[in-house]
Amino acid sequence: KTADCLPILVIGKHGYALLHAGWKGIQQEIINQPIIQSITPITFFIGPHICSECYEVSPEFINEFPNSVNFNNFGNKILFNLSKETNLQIEKSFPNCKIITSKICTFTTKSFNSYRENKTHLRNINIFSHFS
Repeated sequence: KTADCLPILVIGKHGYALLHAGWKGIQQEIINQPIIQSITPITFFIGPHICSECYEVSPEFINEFPNSVNFNNFGNKILFNLSKETNLQIEKSFPNCKIITSKICTFTTKSFNSYRENKTHLRNINIFSHFS
């Protein structure tokens, strides 16, 4: 279940993983957990999440990702691109993997639940199904 966080499907040579990655998970490099490495990832799919144009953060938040190039100033707002930050981590750790990123923003797409948009406690259910 996610609202604005990133649902990440990892398809590997030796299995699958479905991750719920918010900024703390990305900061702690959830992508590099031993269980993820053990499945030998070949494809990452990042599902619907809050987009960079809607993810406003505080000036203090920059300290959470001090080396990041994924902050943008827009007027008096600081915006963070969590998806790009995640992509960079994937590319660094798994350079030969394919990365597919959904363009659906949970904040602006009314058929999705967004905590930042209206403080809802409802969540989006992310399901992966594999058919042989």
